[in-house]
Amino acid sequence: MNEIRFAASRPESARRSQLSRILTLGLACAALPAALAAGTDSEALHRVAAGPLVTIEAESALGRARLELTPADYLIEGDRLTWAAEERLALRDPGSGVEIAYLERISLFYLADPVVGIGFTVGAGGAPTNFSLTTASLAFDPIDSPTARASVAFGLTDTNGDGAASLTGTNVDGQAFQGFYNDVDGAPATGATFATLVSSLGTAQSYTSQTTVEELPAGPGFSSTSESGAPLPAISSLSIQCQFLLSAGDAANATTVLVVPEPVGAEWISMVASGAGGSARLDLPLVERRGEDGTVIWSSPAGGVLRDAGSGRELARVEAGTRVAVADHEITVAFTVTSGDSPINILFSTGSLALPALPNTFARSSFALTLTDLDGAGASLFGTNPDGEVYAAFYNDVGGVPGTGTHFATLAAGLVSPTPFSSVAGAFEFDSGGAFSQVDESGALLGTVSSASVQVEFQIGAQDSASGTTVFALHPGGGLTGRVYLDANGSGAQDPGEPGLAGVDVEITDSQAGVQTVTTDGNGDYQAAVPAGSTTVDVDESTLPAGAVQTEGSDPTVVAVPAGGTVSDVDGYQVQGLVSVRVFLDANANGAEDPGEPGLAGVDITVTDSAAGVQTLTTDGNGDASAIVPAGATTLDVDDATLPPDLVLSVGSDPAVVAVPGGGEESARFGYRAFSLVEIPTLGGLGLSLLALGLGLAGARRLARRRPRRG
Repeated sequence: MNEIRFAASRPESARRSQLSRILTLGLACAALPAALAAGTDSEALHRVAAGPLVTIEAESALGRARLELTPADYLIEGDRLTWAAEERLALRDPGSGVEIAYLERISLFYLADPVVGIGFTVGAGGAPTNFSLTTASLAFDPIDSPTARASVAFGLTDTNGDGAASLTGTNVDGQAFQGFYNDVDGAPATGATFATLVSSLGTAQSYTSQTTVEELPAGPGFSSTSESGAPLPAISSLSIQCQFLLSAGDAANATTVLVVPEPVGAEWISMVASGAGGSARLDLPLVERRGEDGTVIWSSPAGGVLRDAGSGRELARVEAGTRVAVADHEITVAFTVTSGDSPINILFSTGSLALPALPNTFARSSFALTLTDLDGAGASLFGTNPDGEVYAAFYNDVGGVPGTGTHFATLAAGLVSPTPFSSVAGAFEFDSGGAFSQVDESGALLGTVSSASVQVEFQIGAQDSASGTTVFALHPGGGLTGRVYLDANGSGAQDPGEPGLAGVDVEITDSQAGVQTVTTDGNGDYQAAVPAGSTTVDVDESTLPAGAVQTEGSDPTVVAVPAGGTVSDVDGYQVQGLVSVRVFLDANANGAEDPGEPGLAGVDITVTDSAAGVQTLTTDGNGDASAIVPAGATTLDVDDATLPPDLVLSVGSDPAVVAVPGGGEESARFGYRAFSLVEIPTLGGLGLSLLALGLGLAGARRLARRRPRRG
């Protein structure tokens, strides 16, 4: 036997780095219990560390090798033992010294609660190699009525490039992973089998990898039976073994975990029955099972009986499937209760769920209830809480005592089924439509919430059945503010003097699918309290001024509302309209556009809009041109140089000023006629005399300049 000891202790920072790496492995460690002992290191973990934490064996045509890893630098913190190594270790035949295989890295995780986990990468040498990796057996006090979970992720890599990597399970069931419980005399891998997983992997291309993940049970949650379907007995130890054949020159990696969550706490779910036949109480302990899809606190796969302690008389039965779950600040209760041979009062109470303080809390409650007549005598159910209703949700319980906080909602007065052997159902909720509410049923703000609980309290007739599903969900809140304004100059920002737009409706869809509509005030501002998270803001265009075009922001907009904080959204709009121009030839010079009179093409018109913006339009072949401009006074100036020669204006004025309406159109027409010689003004008698005198003088001066000078 080769014993490998890592005597050199690593610095504390390195140890914590290893712990961080282990906790971020793809184990099902998200399902680990949260309520861990924080005091003295676990004696069970010290017993594990006294021997090999893991034993590794490799065998091929090249020989055999065995390593027992008993490192000195493992880390125990309270109820956790961790160890990891990244160094490459050769697995050599002790006789020949030939390297059979190698260990690339390994990590181990033990939790006294209890959990066993191992992660590793190994590689085969020059021949197909059989591997066996076995963890130490973790012993603990027996857990009655246990549930368990096994998870394994295997990977295979073709490292030699032959494109034919393969991994085949070699345990007695032909699988690569095996989880054991109740090992014999503490010897690992000698107990009963909870799960065997992963039969084979293969690659078909060079230098590629293949992976697989298998679990028992499949999906979230835990199983009260082994893979054979047999109920689990009391469990007092766990171990893991991985056995597989790996093709020559290739590598395999795995991450595995085996979990048996231990019940902690007590009386998290209480059921009380009382009636003429006596009274009974059933306290169901909390078993935390944390998973990505929620935490199942307790479930009853087989149901239970509420019996009077003195007489043993059956008062009521809790049917299979009754459960309580929490997931992200949500308590869900599902129950089915069947009464005995006399009417019975039932009180179903959850424990008080402690939460991190949720600022500006929003909440929602719903309750679906069904009543069934089993004996043909009709059935009735009515609420017996202080408000005369069946369901009550509480927040901020006093001292963690369930049902002592403030009412968020009380729902469902009861149901009656008068028809023999029939069922009736009702659905109840607060707030209406399933939206989250920032106020409770009394209208008071929830404020900061740090705990929650649920109670169902009712009386049911003899030989009847009641089923219900309740939801009490809480969510931190935040604020949303916004502004809608008139961007008169279209600059994309609110400049001095640009007003807010009042009376604009804004639809807000919050992160929990709640919808509300707010209206801007006289300054164009609005605000709303909403659950934190992704929130959609949608301006109702029908409430904007006609012709409004967005110049700042986007619509709709998605914003992230922070818990306990505020986010803002700004939307700017410019009101626009259409200005159109026609330039035509007034052929008959009558000062109007008559049928058949053609447009003038190629004429330029300078447009100066109400925001001092300037643009030039050119008429098309029909003499027409148009532009979208801000609403308001708009000046149109025809460039005379682009007109045909010898035309004068006969229709309209140039320049012209028109008032363009928002969302509407304003037009201007410019008509031109030909210039006529008869329009030259005539000269009177005085004018002719002056003209003759002027011409005579001009001629005399020219003659005088031509005479030669005398010497």
